[in-house]
Amino acid sequence: MIVRMLLFVLTMTTFHSLVKAQKEDSTGHAMEFAGSVNINNNGIALVPTFSLGKPSAIIELSVKKNRFSFIPQLRYNLKDRQPWNFIFWGRYKMIDKNKLKVSVGSFSSIVFRDGITLSNGIASESLTASRLLIGELIPSYQFSPKVSVGLYYMFAKALDTTVNDLHLASLNSTFSKINLTKGFLLAVKPQVYYLGIPELEQQGLYANAGLALSKKEIPVSITSMFNKAISSNLVAKDFVWNVGITYSF
Repeated sequence: MIVRMLLFVLTMTTFHSLVKAQKEDSTGHAMEFAGSVNINNNGIALVPTFSLGKPSAIIELSVKKNRFSFIPQLRYNLKDRQPWNFIFWGRYKMIDKNKLKVSVGSFSSIVFRDGITLSNGIASESLTASRLLIGELIPSYQFSPKVSVGLYYMFAKALDTTVNDLHLASLNSTFSKINLTKGFLLAVKPQVYYLGIPELEQQGLYANAGLALSKKEIPVSITSMFNKAISSNLVAKDFVWNVGITYSF
């Protein structure tokens, strides 16, 4: 009950913030649109059991106005030509000071998997969808334009019986716009996170890092992600990685 109330409060806070932002927007602030398309050799998710393990495409869009943002992310399984994971974020910056920022969010996620269905007593393979409702808290501190640290907490409530509730908490940092040679820039986003699935008595501690190599004034970058289990009893690979190309607009 407490968890459902928390998710409800986060959802209503996000919705209220959007309405408030629209009412207070008397200065004619325009919406900001952005997006990216990533093609990689191995779809990786922070929740190891949701990782794809096959080539994937990730399309992310972003619509921002004042402190509110809506960020849909559509992930596709390129090998089997079918959806992998759809995520729809709604976030609001409760605190947006010069260095300190605190955001809350509520979003839904649909995870697609191959499963078995019964029809007239006959079993057949088909694509099944699992739904989750998620609440999150995201505080961060900006030491400089290139360095920040943050915390992240997420609770996912399963809306059907095919998945389980889970908790995720991380300590993360971002090192961006690191100047390399000949106008190349490097961004590194390392983090350590805890993942727990109480119903299955499963938990794990993981190290994760994202890398992006880009060149000034060129919207294409080479990206990579690594995920390593430090200590875990979840049924998943201990180490996964990928490499891909990202086009940002």
